[in-house]
Amino acid sequence: MLTVDQLSVHYGPVRAVKKVSLAVQAGEIVAVLGANGAGKSSILNACLGLAPRSAGSITLDGARIDKLSTEAIVRLGLTLVPEGRRVFSGLTVAQNLSLGASAIGKDRAVALGSLDWIFSLFPRLAERRAQLAGTLSGGEQQMLAIGRALMSKPRLLLLDEPSLGLAPNIVDLIFDLIIGLRKEGFTFLLVEQNAELALDTCDRAYLVMSGAVAAQGTPDLFRQNDLVGHSHFAASG
Repeated sequence: MLTVDQLSVHYGPVRAVKKVSLAVQAGEIVAVLGANGAGKSSILNACLGLAPRSAGSITLDGARIDKLSTEAIVRLGLTLVPEGRRVFSGLTVAQNLSLGASAIGKDRAVALGSLDWIFSLFPRLAERRAQLAGTLSGGEQQMLAIGRALMSKPRLLLLDEPSLGLAPNIVDLIFDLIIGLRKEGFTFLLVEQNAELALDTCDRAYLVMSGAVAAQGTPDLFRQNDLVGHSHFAASG
């Protein structure tokens, strides 16, 4: 579905991503592991046109998307849940979710159907639909950020550090949701510092160190060869 080939990302003179190649097949959960600052978020942002690609290509179903606008990429079925959640604090829960539908031009009837679906996934958001997003807990804001992304019914969901700063019970809820959505046909590219959690969830993983892919393979391969231990970042994040 998604192919990143020899991707490089520069911020001025600094090269944050160095000739990274990775692939995501339909129906997979693929994890990108690595320490803070390794370049993981820049890879996701480049896929959405939000980071300055300086070399390489990004294709969706064999067609180049790396020269398209972010809006056009979202309309093709890619959506990002950014690190830090970035909800609109002055808008209500329902208004935040509606913005996710408007990103792809859904009409009101379809958007309302999507809203009901999100509330079925996150009953806590249904209880707080009229509450300002800035007053929610961190876990509730993460639910809202994921729900907002799902409002566009993406084919491929990019998740940037979904467990960061959350209580263990909320993390379990989020990752149970990811596994459940995969069974419904969704595909995920997941950036995560919590390596053990990611390896328990994903089909395949890439380890990024200093902006480059240092290892790739199945979770069993990572565990058998202690690839996470050799990468010098804590499995707990």
